[in-house]
Amino acid sequence: MNRQSVISGRVRTGSQAGFGLIEVLAAVLVLAVGVVGFGALQLRAVQTSGDSYYRTQAMSIAQDLAERARSNSSQMAGYLTATNWPTTAVGTPPTACMTGNCLPDAMMNFDTQSVRYSAQTLLPQGLVRMETCQDPTPGGTPLSCIYVAWDGLLPTAGASGQCVDANGLYKAPPANRASLPCVMLEVQ
Repeated sequence: MNRQSVISGRVRTGSQAGFGLIEVLAAVLVLAVGVVGFGALQLRAVQTSGDSYYRTQAMSIAQDLAERARSNSSQMAGYLTATNWPTTAVGTPPTACMTGNCLPDAMMNFDTQSVRYSAQTLLPQGLVRMETCQDPTPGGTPLSCIYVAWDGLLPTAGASGQCVDANGLYKAPPANRASLPCVMLEVQ
């Protein structure tokens, strides 16, 4: 007799048809590669959204400082003085000029302390600094630059600067980052 039998109304042949172990392993391998790729994509998306958040916070801090300096323009030299922008932490938020009138010099000190406090609380290892831009327009009014940096980068410019070089251009990001953890805002 031919090796056929009827099971549930169907004819079955003697050789079994279906998936072999090799086919199943190949399908699992393809699935595993897809899952690993998706995981890497998700990780990159989380890192990028975190970096975007920090850039938004840094730009907000820079704009805040620009408005404070613009409203107290008689003290612009004080805002541009490097000693007003130390890299040490501000212990508590300043309150000196919040309840009473302040003279312009005291307001400039309050502003620098407030902006430094914002940078250190909103950004990881956040620092801020305002100085004359590296590459002023020849014959024109020099611009002021506000640098906000985080993740251990110093908000400095120039030949040994960590944010921008002597030409006012952003430095290359570290090898482990897609972008430099620093923003620069030019103000006049």
